[in-house]
Amino acid sequence: MKVRLPYRVGAIFGVAMFAGLTLFTVVAGGTAAHPAVAASTYCYAAADSQQPAYDPVNDLTYVPSNLTGYPNVVTALNMTSCSSQTISLPAGAGASAATFDSKDGHVYVSDYLLDQVYVINGTRIVATVGGGWFDHPVAVAYDPLAGSVLVANFASGNLTEITGTRVVGSFSSGGSGPASIAVDTAARSILVVNQQSRNLTIVTDAASPLNSPQLSDSYSAPGQLPLAVAFDKSSGLDYVSWIATNGSGWTNGSLSLVYGKNGTLAGTVFLGLHRIPSWLGYSPATSRVYVALTARHTVWELSGTTVVKETQLAPRSVPVGFAYDSAAHRELVCGFGTPSSRIYAIV
Repeated sequence: MKVRLPYRVGAIFGVAMFAGLTLFTVVAGGTAAHPAVAASTYCYAAADSQQPAYDPVNDLTYVPSNLTGYPNVVTALNMTSCSSQTISLPAGAGASAATFDSKDGHVYVSDYLLDQVYVINGTRIVATVGGGWFDHPVAVAYDPLAGSVLVANFASGNLTEITGTRVVGSFSSGGSGPASIAVDTAARSILVVNQQSRNLTIVTDAASPLNSPQLSDSYSAPGQLPLAVAFDKSSGLDYVSWIATNGSGWTNGSLSLVYGKNGTLAGTVFLGLHRIPSWLGYSPATSRVYVALTARHTVWELSGTTVVKETQLAPRSVPVGFAYDSAAHRELVCGFGTPSSRIYAIV
């Protein structure tokens, strides 16, 4: 049996507070600002899709997949023609996330079961990076300021930095259970969601993360669990998703908007009952933040704190990760499913 990824589905009541500041609060309410639009453009990938990555060099979307009883593969998918090729992974693999490195033109895929990272060029694995540096790596992100790839090790509570196919080193995430990473290029910082310690931490210099101090107590909220983080380049703010419990289970979701330089809270968006914001994405084409509401099979688009669009995925198609298609200027979202997953283009 495979170990599941860090918590991605649940819910929270309340607001995450930092330094006692709440500058504005928005209640999204029971429905989105506009009627839901059914997602009509999609292609198929292997079962149990995870965090994808878009490669503009080859115009391919890479979708890691893993599920007991199904092949362990990465699907290299052309979203225009829906043609695809599968990249086989070793037996026992557990692919968890992908990211594209614009410096070397490679795609990096983390394997949280075999504790290694695959470096892919086109449809070929050109290197496998291991050597004891990883411990259940569940998230990867490209840091354009350092020109390196960051890997979150959920079990060891640190981040490993890779340049090309070489490990540069590791540094503490400032908490335990790091599960999501965002690079704030405006503040030149790295934000890390730590699920086990239930806090958000900030690395203050994304250009030299190995030498940067950690603000390990920068952002936390009693009774709430952080899920994901994303940087909104248009506003210069970072969005953090949370879930809270009412005592009988995870029920309510919220978003916190923070400044990546020091973690100061800029605002809060309450998403409502049973709205579970498990994944976040950002599109430079629309300047919007995308929120995957897993329990409702929908994606909300936010402009600032306003919900401007709701996209409804097919039944049993659970949104589990975003990638930006820079060639077609559209956001892509994985719809988790079996025996296959759907990759939707949100236009």
